[in-house]
Amino acid sequence: GRDGPPRIERLLDRHASELELTDEQRDRVSAIAERARETEAPLRDGLRARRDELHALLRTDAPDTDAVLAQADRVGEAETALHKQRLRTLLEVRAILTPEQREKLTAIFERGRERLEERRAKRKRMDDTPE
Repeated sequence: GRDGPPRIERLLDRHASELELTDEQRDRVSAIAERARETEAPLRDGLRARRDELHALLRTDAPDTDAVLAQADRVGEAETALHKQRLRTLLEVRAILTPEQREKLTAIFERGRERLEERRAKRKRMDDTPE
C-alpha cells in the first residue's frame, strides 16, 4: 500500500535481475529506502491531514470559496514536498547505479509510463463511449 516500501525500492526489487544489482547495491538501496520511509511518513501524514481538512470544508452547506482555495494551496504544497522527497530518494538510488544500470532503469520507467498511458487512453475511450 501507500505506506509500504518506497516505490523505487519495490521497482528495484521487481527488476533486480534485469538490472543485475550487486548484493552491496541491494543493501544500499534498502538503507536508502529505510531512511526514505522515515522521512516520507510525516509528509504523507501531513498531506492526508490537509486533504481531510479540504474535504471537511467541501462538505459544509455553503463552503467559503477563499478558505477552500487556500486549503487547496496547502494540499498542493504538501504534495510538492512529498514529490520532492521521492525525487531525492530516486536520485540517491540512481547515484549508486552504474551507467548501464541507470540506462536499464530509464527503460523500465519508460515501459511503465507507456503502460500507464495505455490504461488512461483505454479508460478515456470507455468514458467516451455512448451508452
